[in-house]
Amino acid sequence: MKCLLFCFFIILGSVHLLGQTSQNRKNQLFERQKELRIEIRELNALMSKIKIDSRDVLVNLEETNLKVNQLNELIDIHDQQNIILDSLSITLEDQMASQQKTLDQLKVNYALVIKAAHKSRVDKNAWMMILFSKNFIQGYKRNQYIQHYVNNRRNIKNEIEQRVSVLETKADSLLTIRQAKQELQSARIERLKDLEKETFRQRLLLRSYSRQEKNFVNQINQKRELDERLELEIQTLVEEVVASKSDDPINFGGDFHTFKGKLPWPVEEGVVTRKFGRQYHPIVPTIIIENLGITMATKPNSQVRSVFDGKVVSILSFRGSNYSVLIQHGQYITVYKNLVDLKVESGQAVDALQVIGNAFTNQKTGRSSFTFSLFENTQAKNPIHWLRSRS
Repeated sequence: MKCLLFCFFIILGSVHLLGQTSQNRKNQLFERQKELRIEIRELNALMSKIKIDSRDVLVNLEETNLKVNQLNELIDIHDQQNIILDSLSITLEDQMASQQKTLDQLKVNYALVIKAAHKSRVDKNAWMMILFSKNFIQGYKRNQYIQHYVNNRRNIKNEIEQRVSVLETKADSLLTIRQAKQELQSARIERLKDLEKETFRQRLLLRSYSRQEKNFVNQINQKRELDERLELEIQTLVEEVVASKSDDPINFGGDFHTFKGKLPWPVEEGVVTRKFGRQYHPIVPTIIIENLGITMATKPNSQVRSVFDGKVVSILSFRGSNYSVLIQHGQYITVYKNLVDLKVESGQAVDALQVIGNAFTNQKTGRSSFTFSLFENTQAKNPIHWLRSRS
């Protein structure tokens, strides 16, 4: 797999073959491919730690659905990369055919020049032609002719050598593309096997779900209502913090906004299981959920860290939920929801990467998760745009 990444990275350097727009698309595919592999690897590790429990159909089904979607996306990326490699291959073959045609003609011309020189004995008699000239002007012209002949022959020879070198380079590139295609096909076959296994698991879970669908839908609705209450409470607290206009503005560690796309992740390892914003429920598509942050599955009892220097402005908890910690960073506020074993108190200053608590772990299922949100004043922002790339 590493060889495949290396080969494809070499191909990405061929900007001149398909243009800058295509190059950008290839880079995006390459980066997303690396991200997906990391996510699938981490999700596999997390799922291996979840306890097998028939009562845990919803958790297993949600994460299996996520993995099926990731595998389908990865297979689609393989297909798109294969199309790009086909295009590169065709372009290279066309360029090589054109180069070969020009090279063949140059060799013919060079042969004619050598043959003509042999007939006229220019190489052997050049000095005689100049020496026995009738006058100075004739000698000068003969010398010019000989120099032109020598330069022309040298230029043709140099161009032949250059085109041979270009052809060899393109042949090497073509070989690299073909090797990349073979490894890409092997990787695709492996992903298809994984997909078949996960799809089978998904079908079994769906059967279990369908037998108790009404009960599960009620559970999902109850969880959604609790989440909505908590999100509303968090939104209210954020608005209160923004409206307070403290006389002691918080600006720990520099300007928060300059770290957009560079912030560390709040956990060392984890997979985003629910994205930011309005979306269909991953199991019951008739239910719409609104996520003001990103929900992550992580290892049991994982430590959750502040992503930036700041001050704990509120700690929220009410019946049926775990702790939510709000940390202010100037005009920005980050929220860490579903925590236990808190290590901070309200009003406490915290440093970047300081542990603020642990992600809650369900003791029955072994599943650990939390939600991370980010606000600019009172406006919720997509945290993914602020966190550094994991690829």
